[in-house]
Amino acid sequence: MKRLRERLAMGSPVKLQNSIIRRVMADLEKIGDIDYTELKKGREFQFVISSCSPKLQSLPGH
Repeated sequence: MKRLRERLAMGSPVKLQNSIIRRVMADLEKIGDIDYTELKKGREFQFVISSCSPKLQSLPGH
């Protein structure tokens, strides 16, 4: 997640950045854009994206 935090250049605390990134990844999985796995390597978390679809579906209620 460190690399994502650096690329996004978010100004919030690291704990909040991590929760935002996790929520966005889960939302992207819900709408069918990506399929991913979250792994922990040492103290760092990594996302392994197993598939990515360019077609987006809308979330129910949005």
